[in-house]
Formats: sequence, structure tokens, C-alpha cells
Amino acid sequence: MARRRVGTLLKVLAAVGALAVVVAGVLVYLVGTTAIASGRARSDSIALLESVRTHANKAQVELKAVPPFDVSSTNPDFAQGKHTADQYASQLATDRTTVLADEVSLRADRDRLSKQATGILALPFRPSLDHERMRAESLLSALQAEDAGLQIVENQMKTVSAIFDAAGDFSVILTDHVEKQDFAGALALFPGLDAKLKAAAQAAGDPSTPPQIQKLVTGLQTLSTDLNAFLRAAQREDAATVLALVPKVEADSNALGSFDSQGMSSYEQTLLQPYLDRFDSGVRGAGFTPQGTTLT
Repeated sequence: MARRRVGTLLKVLAAVGALAVVVAGVLVYLVGTTAIASGRARSDSIALLESVRTHANKAQVELKAVPPFDVSSTNPDFAQGKHTADQYASQLATDRTTVLADEVSLRADRDRLSKQATGILALPFRPSLDHERMRAESLLSALQAEDAGLQIVENQMKTVSAIFDAAGDFSVILTDHVEKQDFAGALALFPGLDAKLKAAAQAAGDPSTPPQIQKLVTGLQTLSTDLNAFLRAAQREDAATVLALVPKVEADSNALGSFDSQGMSSYEQTLLQPYLDRFDSGVRGAGFTPQGTTLT
């Protein structure tokens, strides 16, 4: 009986030993698999961050590269100004599409890294995984700020485009008709002008529109109303009304000529700088150097 018990015990010990070897082998395999998966998650995340950083820096440069609009000449090209504004707004919209797609990718990467870091087998790799997750979160914050800045300037360019569109009609009315005393021809263009001014006013109603631009649109609407009344009086040869309206039209024109460009630049700096600063902070938190953080 004693020999049987010893024999049984030896068999049990042998089985336990074999099982331990199998378990150890499985653990080694699982740890190795986790190490490979963790390493792949980190390398994929690093590659994604590099790609996103390139896109973000490009968009940041373009955000601050507001094109010049030459309206200082005696005969400004309003059609070209509108084209420039539309082209720049389109570029910013394209940048926003890329930024929003990168935000989706970063969120997925952040969640993937979080999931990879869970479980006891991932414990040795958790610090490095958490580090990459925090980089992804920092760059995501930068992109969110950049998207907000891009949207603000894109909306502003749509307003500028609408203003140039209306200004072009003003130019045609004054140059091609009023100067030639073609009052009927000038008045025929006012419905189209007023529709464009209405569109400009709606665009200028965006909260991000500088007050100087809003004032300009209001001034254009006032000039349109007074000029229309002046031309109608001239058409019916109502001298008294014409004389009464001349000072108003001149005052309207002078008010438009005193546009506060310096005040608008200051407003724009104050409006956009917090988004630029947040972009800077997020990019640095991700371990990169931003492409400058002040408007030029």
C-alpha cells in the first residue's frame, strides 16, 4: 500500500510539474505576444503622430498666411479681391477637413493605447503605452484649437468675399452709370446690390466677425440707401432733395474711407491668440516644436 501511495504521489507531482512547465510556457508566450502588440501599438502611434504633426504644421502656416487685399488704389480690383478671399476660404476648408480626419484618427489611437495598457500582462509596458496615449491626447487638444481657428478665419473670409462682391456693384454703379449721369441704368442695379449687401450683413453676423467689418457692412448699407434716394431724386429732377442728400452721401462715403484697419488687426490678434497658444501647448505636450504661435 505504501508503495502504491508513493507511486501515485510521484505521478501527481510529475503531472503538476508538467502543468507548471506548460503554464510557464503559456505565460512566456502571452507576455511575448503582449510585448509585440504593445510595441506595435507604440510604433503605430508614433507614426500617426508624425503624420498628424505634418498636417497640423501645414495648416498652422496657412492659417497665419492671410493674403493681402489691395483696396488702397484709386481703382481697386474688387473681383480679384473676392476671388482671393474665396480661394483662401477654400484652402482653409480643405485644411479643416484634414484636421477633423486626424482628430478621428487620434481618438481611435488614444482608445487603442488605453485598451492595450489594460490587464496584468501589460503591466511592464504600461508606462510607455501611457506616454504615447498622453502624446496623442495633447496633439488632439492642439488640433481642436487649430480647427476652431481655421473655422473662424474661414467664416471671416466668406464675409470679406461678400463685401467685395457688393463693392464691385458699387463700383459699376458709380463708374459706369453715375459718372455718365445714367441714373436709370444705375438704379436698375440696386436690387442686385441690396441682395449682395444683405448676404454680407448675414455673413457679418457671425460672432467671430470683427466689429470694424460689421461697421463697414452697415456703412455700405447706409450708403446704398442714401445713394438710391439721391439718384431717384436726380432722375425726377428734384433739385431740393438732391441738395439735401448730397451731404449725407458724402458723409457716408467719408465714413467708409476711415476704416480702422489697425483696430481690426488688434481685434484679430486678441481673438485668435488663445487658439494659437492652445495649439502651441498641445504640440509641445506631444513632444514636438510648433511652427510659431503668433499672427504676423
